[in-house]
Amino acid sequence: MTKIKLHNQKNHDNLSNSIDLINEEHFIKNNTLFKLLVELSPDPIAIHKDNVFVYVNDACVDLVKAKSKNDIIGKLITNIIHSDNHKELLLRTKKAIRTNSIMPITEMQFICFDGSIKIAEVTSRAIKIGNNNYILAIAHDISNRKKALEELVKNEEKYRNIFEQSRECIYLTRPDGSIIDINGTGCKILGRTKEELKDINVYDLYVDPKQRKEAIKILETNGFIKDVEILLKRKDKTNIICLDTAVTWRDINGQTIGYIGILQDITQKKKIETEKEKLISDLKKSKEALEKETLKVKKLNSNLLDSQNELKEHIATKDKFFSIISHDLRGPISAFLNLTDLLLSEMEEMSWKELKETMKMMHSSALGVNRLLNNLLQWSRLQRGKLDFTPANYNLKFIIDNGIDILKSSARDKSINIINLVADDIIVYADSNMLDLVIRNLISNSIKFTNEGGTITISSSKKNKKLIIVSITDTGIGIEPKNLEKLFRIDEKITTEGTKGELGSGLGLILCKEFVEKNGGKISVKSSIGKGTTFTFSIPSGA
Repeated sequence: MTKIKLHNQKNHDNLSNSIDLINEEHFIKNNTLFKLLVELSPDPIAIHKDNVFVYVNDACVDLVKAKSKNDIIGKLITNIIHSDNHKELLLRTKKAIRTNSIMPITEMQFICFDGSIKIAEVTSRAIKIGNNNYILAIAHDISNRKKALEELVKNEEKYRNIFEQSRECIYLTRPDGSIIDINGTGCKILGRTKEELKDINVYDLYVDPKQRKEAIKILETNGFIKDVEILLKRKDKTNIICLDTAVTWRDINGQTIGYIGILQDITQKKKIETEKEKLISDLKKSKEALEKETLKVKKLNSNLLDSQNELKEHIATKDKFFSIISHDLRGPISAFLNLTDLLLSEMEEMSWKELKETMKMMHSSALGVNRLLNNLLQWSRLQRGKLDFTPANYNLKFIIDNGIDILKSSARDKSINIINLVADDIIVYADSNMLDLVIRNLISNSIKFTNEGGTITISSSKKNKKLIIVSITDTGIGIEPKNLEKLFRIDEKITTEGTKGELGSGLGLILCKEFVEKNGGKISVKSSIGKGTTFTFSIPSGA
């Protein structure tokens, strides 16, 4: 057990010497002097004879938690001294009387009146009052200090356990770089024993000692560092990556005593992160490559779909072509042949009027065949990319008037009035041959489906500075709503007889759509059954 020296040992000696000069009579009578010496002492003071208390001061009453001095005086001293100390008490008492000397300080346990235990440091000496031997004892309560010391020891053990059992390196170093202490984890991380590390300067553990110097600068300025990445050397000459977190350890005057820190080995973590980054990079590259391949596949699929659609269109075109040849072209030619047969067999018997009517019918059939062949030729060239496209500025009214002149005989036969409302100054930028074919086909179509005495009106307007809108409106029989969307499709066949039995291939409207779009415009149609139809197309405005 630790012995703690009392600071008032000299007072004990002086008190003993003073009492040694007082006889029993003085002790009994001079109560004031005694109180002056001991009653005001903060330490417990007692006098006992033959192990029985004859005097105690107030501090002694407080020590053992008695109600008054009467609870102690006249009682055996062993009543308040723990049994563990009885033997020592007896030996010290005998020795004090025999040697008449001051007994050294010792620790004793006192049993308080509430059953609790107090620990005090005790010194004593024998005094003689008259012919009687007394023991003067002075105690100093160290219970709180003892408890604090035990807690300190306990805490030291606890923190030592934490220190040693920590999974991270904990270290203490001096300002000069010498290592004060380091735990087992630190030894394991650095691959050295504690004894080896205490003989090594911390700077020698750094791959680059400048890292330590920079850390010390920050520690002295800010008082701490947090998660500073450093590279350290192991005994086996391998390097490890660590995160250093540390604080500056200062004394009460603010002077640096050393540095307390925690090292976390992140070598494996960094390796995993590097591998992860590489994996992410590889995955990113793979993703990019996959996306490129996907785009290629999509493009191939798109090309395949386009090829499929083109094939369908080509098949539809071929079917349309053969349909025209086999049906639409054969009809007018057969009619023409029948008329020539009629002339050959009955011309001599025909009147001039009948002959003229037959010739007129032959002329009409020839015109129909010619128009159909011309459309077929234009369409064939367009499909093969052989059709010339030479846009220029043209007067719109002039082109429309030319188209009307070509078709006026057909209109006259049905007493159809064609009105051109297009202004004289409208200039368009287009291929004249294509525009002429569009206008003639649309007017011809209106003539075909307009009853005798009907009207066809051609007008224009400016949609904006760049486009001219052309409309061809008739008062004809109109078109079924279900057929409107099919008019410009090559894969749909719509055959409707005109108001006088005229036949058509449907190729003319398809050519109109493709020629209008070739010139940068669009075509549309509106129709009401029994009221008529309006074809509208746009064409670029000229200078």
